[in-house]
Amino acid sequence: MAADRKITDDDLSYHQRKIFRVGDAIIGMAGSVHKFSKFIAWWRGGKKDDVDIDEEDFAALVLQPDGLRVYTNCSEVDPIDLDYYAVGSGALGAMVAMKLGRKPASAVKVVCEVANNSGGPVDVMYLPKKRKKS
Repeated sequence: MAADRKITDDDLSYHQRKIFRVGDAIIGMAGSVHKFSKFIAWWRGGKKDDVDIDEEDFAALVLQPDGLRVYTNCSEVDPIDLDYYAVGSGALGAMVAMKLGRKPASAVKVVCEVANNSGGPVDVMYLPKKRKKS
């Protein structure tokens, strides 16, 4: 999974991490930054109670060994039956770049070159490789 670090707020922008490793999951988020920590806490807590995260301006892309899912709040999940997916303001550009053969990090870098709301360093995380049984 790959993500840029640019956060925009009206006329201002700054950099912050958008992908996190939590247990066996890699979680990438887009939208309102204050919702990131709420989602991570909900995930770490076993996803038991609903947390007040509405669909407006938030999406979490969760990659685990058993698949890829998108959360738009803490109760609705959509399994993704694709080899790649993207969320956030640069999602369309990243999806096109990956469709054309770019790896996720390269796709994010391309989007950062052309999209005003994307930029900064690109973070990359991988799931551990499965060990072959001997």
